[in-house]
Amino acid sequence: MNLFEVFENSRQRCPDSLCLVVNEISYSYAEMGKWVDLIASPMKNSNQPFIGVYGHRCFSAYAGILAALKAGKAYVPLNPKFPVSRNQEIIRSAAIDTLVVGANYQAGISELTANLEKLQLIYPENKNNEISNRLSNHSQICADNLTQPIGDNIAPPKDGFAYMLFTSGSTGSPKGIPITHSNVISYLDYLNERYSPSPEDKFSQTFDLTFDLSVHDMFLCWKAGSSLYCIPENILMAPAKFIRSNQLSMWFSVPSLVQVLNRFKMLKKDVFPTLRYSLFCGEPLPATLADRWQEAAPNSIVENIYGPTEATIGITHYTWKKEKQNNKTHNGIVSLGRCFSTQKYAIINEAGKQVKSGNEGELYLSGSQVSSGYWKNPKKTADQFVLSSLEEGKEKIL
Repeated sequence: MNLFEVFENSRQRCPDSLCLVVNEISYSYAEMGKWVDLIASPMKNSNQPFIGVYGHRCFSAYAGILAALKAGKAYVPLNPKFPVSRNQEIIRSAAIDTLVVGANYQAGISELTANLEKLQLIYPENKNNEISNRLSNHSQICADNLTQPIGDNIAPPKDGFAYMLFTSGSTGSPKGIPITHSNVISYLDYLNERYSPSPEDKFSQTFDLTFDLSVHDMFLCWKAGSSLYCIPENILMAPAKFIRSNQLSMWFSVPSLVQVLNRFKMLKKDVFPTLRYSLFCGEPLPATLADRWQEAAPNSIVENIYGPTEATIGITHYTWKKEKQNNKTHNGIVSLGRCFSTQKYAIINEAGKQVKSGNEGELYLSGSQVSSGYWKNPKKTADQFVLSSLEEGKEKIL
């Protein structure tokens, strides 16, 4: 299975179910699929493996991601809030020749595309008469031109990439981490079995698309035929009312967002009764915040997730217990928990030897979720990705 088939299976199974709510507009799986078919069609003209997605919390971004996957390509998210020079560097590094542009970001496209080789620009939400920047050195395809569906899904290459995210290295230069379809499917299969989401579930979408936790939001949701609720930017740091009014059942965010809610006294007891799972990742989770959230969402199972981008979204989990005295913490921070049962880890000391539980060392990860290395950076890959014959752990709490 590839990542697009995760969505396609739900489209076939429950076409009329709610797929996405973004900017107060709802799209069923059938409606989303129809747009994806149209947006994917011009992507057949691309000669490169990666499609750029330039949008933020908008329909074009989500549809563009699915369209790229349907066209047998991988997607690279570009955040319009990032400096132009950084996005240009990413476009050059990934050799992107096709860019999906969100409705609210076409005004700045001239600056972004300046000094870049010819691009195919796709505007799924803008008509021809709404495009103010006519770029003679780039081709521009608007909603008016999207009339021919792509047809059948184009299968990605064997061991092909699903997406590539760029993080800043120690020098500040964007560092590409390509993730394969099999990496993501392994993650989704494990958590789908663990959390058993259903078509009745309503998922939050709090993360920027340049953060790999957004992949969890989108595809664990769409795998189950559930509904994805993109929280608007203007209320993202105070989403309590949004959670209640939309009766969300699956929550995922960084702990600092909870810190804001706590600071403004929005974590009142029993305030989120509809939540059944609450996941936190991306930052250390303070035990005090886990307690406060558990009180606010009494019917929710609270879990701390950990994992570097290189290991595909998350690779360990720890379930917070309502009996506070039974929880494992260190200096007030919730434990990383256990490694996914499908993956492995080892703790290695400075001498390169595996250490016993309780001793200090560096965390080594392996398994079907771990990527093969950094994009066009063999030296960095050789430094960080090592082959080891050490006996790896699976069950110990970290």
